[in-house]
Amino acid sequence: MTKPNVIAVPLLLLLLSGCKSTVPTEQQQPSIPAQVFVVFPQSSQGGTRVSGVIKPSVEADIAAQLTAPIAAITKREGDHVRRGEVLVRLHAPALQAGVAQAKAALTSAQQQRIAAETQSKLAADTLARYQQLRSRHSVTPHELDQIQAEHVAAQAQQETAAAQVAVAEAALAVQRANAADAVLVASFDGVVTRRFADPGALAVPGSPLLHVQASDRAEVQFSLPEDSLGSLRPGSSIEVFAGDSGSSVKALVSNISPAGDVASHSFLVKATLPANEKWNTGTVVSVLLPSTQSGLTLWVPSTALIQQGGLDGVLVLRSDNRTEVRYVTLGRKTADSVQVLTGLQTGDRILTHGDLTLAGRTIEVHP
Repeated sequence: MTKPNVIAVPLLLLLLSGCKSTVPTEQQQPSIPAQVFVVFPQSSQGGTRVSGVIKPSVEADIAAQLTAPIAAITKREGDHVRRGEVLVRLHAPALQAGVAQAKAALTSAQQQRIAAETQSKLAADTLARYQQLRSRHSVTPHELDQIQAEHVAAQAQQETAAAQVAVAEAALAVQRANAADAVLVASFDGVVTRRFADPGALAVPGSPLLHVQASDRAEVQFSLPEDSLGSLRPGSSIEVFAGDSGSSVKALVSNISPAGDVASHSFLVKATLPANEKWNTGTVVSVLLPSTQSGLTLWVPSTALIQQGGLDGVLVLRSDNRTEVRYVTLGRKTADSVQVLTGLQTGDRILTHGDLTLAGRTIEVHP
């Protein structure tokens, strides 16, 4: 794109020389030569560029769920891990003892159930035989009633034994779950980026022991103002440039945050990078977005920018020729110019060289 046209206008305070007046005037300030740039749409090649940061698609802290000494940590920074691989073992013998006790209780309950089932089957067979004898009047009604009562009691005992087995199985499952907390495993394929403890230290719930990042795929994250989101949606393709080589790769937008940041009034965008590309987490990259306009955007000289409170801004001349700070959202940058996404409109006059000492000053513009 061509460099912005700069209109040089000397900014001089009006000096009422040679005139006498009895009306007091404000204290005169020394004139300051400056340049003014009139904002107008310019050709924008290839859309808008913004800065982004490479982040892992998945990352997690590995932390204990119980307080116990660390028996072993199998990985260090830079080591690759596989899903399900053991990363940390805690010394918790009481949990293993609980599992053994629960197993013994389950075995006892299962044996009682087998005995109850046997007794119930014997009672059922006896009842059937007595019913046949009763049909031949070989036993009294009272004897048959006793056998029927024994059969009902045997069935109840069988149901009780079955319930006790279920209780014992649940207790064993709880003990095994507790014991599993003493062995921490990887939940996805990745690489260890931080190690916070060593064997012998005391693991405390909530305190991370390792930090693992996914190694199979990375994503680029960047922020955009709301009015710049029109060209993007989940599935949109963008270009990502890394380093000074000029080469780029395609990335697909995976998520656009539904809630914007209150301070910057911007929305976080995430785009998934190709799986076969290797990226270093934390790398700052340039992201080329599709153009939302018919090739025309607003550009200003880079020298016009000022910083105030961590925000980007320019000094704008109002209609009364008083300067004011106008905060802007920046887009693509070149060697001497920067694209303005929000904060300015066509026809605005700004100081070419931003200087906060001129904020609020009233000036006289001479053509």
